[in-house]
Amino acid sequence: MEHLDPKYFVCTKPVDTTKYFNEFSEQLKALNDSVDKSEFNSNLEKTCSIDHLTHEGEIEQTCIKSKLWRAVTIESTATSGHLHIQRCKNKWEGFKEPKQVLSFPVEREQVEMKHCRCGVKYTHEYAILPNQGLTELRDVFKCVHDFGVSVELQHPDEKITLNTKDDYPSGFIFIENCFYNDLRHPNAIEYSKEIIEWAKMKNLTNFKTANMSDVKLKDLKIKLGYPYVYQHQGNCEHLVVFTDMRLLRADEQLQSTKYPYVLSCNNINRIFCMMCTVSVAQFTITECDRLLTKYNCLCKKCVLAYNYRDGKKIGTFKLYPFYDINMTLLP
Repeated sequence: MEHLDPKYFVCTKPVDTTKYFNEFSEQLKALNDSVDKSEFNSNLEKTCSIDHLTHEGEIEQTCIKSKLWRAVTIESTATSGHLHIQRCKNKWEGFKEPKQVLSFPVEREQVEMKHCRCGVKYTHEYAILPNQGLTELRDVFKCVHDFGVSVELQHPDEKITLNTKDDYPSGFIFIENCFYNDLRHPNAIEYSKEIIEWAKMKNLTNFKTANMSDVKLKDLKIKLGYPYVYQHQGNCEHLVVFTDMRLLRADEQLQSTKYPYVLSCNNINRIFCMMCTVSVAQFTITECDRLLTKYNCLCKKCVLAYNYRDGKKIGTFKLYPFYDINMTLLP
């Protein structure tokens, strides 16, 4: 990421997430108290009355036979919302008197962020609630290096026994001069130690460390639009940019258990075999004395046909598994 200069990113000053939402909620509460609800509701009831939904010559209104009727309304409050679901208890009853009301609270604050890789071209965009932790944010990140280890193979049929997430679980998120290390796994190590030691040699001493498991999004002060760093698998780096902080709308996901989740994915072209150009690449061949380029992405069929005879190598080359970045787009 050394080629990226943060000054080219348009960002805000550090925002205290909890303070921001509390102040905004107070403003909404004051605005809500200043409205004459009785007069407003009376006018709304008269205007939206079903008595206006009549036409000259239509038949008399009768009860509609329906197994289940539901009406969903949103009640807006200053601090939280309630989703009301009304349904008829008897399938022969009409719309006027629902017999059962189910309600459950829904968190309204939401933070949107973009998970960037390869410069400033994002791969995934996520939504997360401020009462969720950084560990939940890290768990939702998807990286192609989490799907397998790029180790040298002697044959395409050779199985890889390493599990990257279990064998290399370490990682951190760097936000506002603080390294939030993920130490949940017993094999995890603090990547930040060596970085801080290197920084001291450069007379940079204003860095802090914290356990990722002890921090929630609402505890942070973040700059909207500023690039932060997520690092894992040794030196695999990603940019994390928080782009929005707002109240949840009624037409969005209202179940807090669904967060965090992927809002969108960038369109990324798949890598096809350089020989047949039909199948998706599965292996990478380097230092091959029979190929013109240094790195060659081939499918399994072409690797066996061109580089192996009777199960033995032809010439000299190194074979590695290839993991397509589109694997991260799978649910």
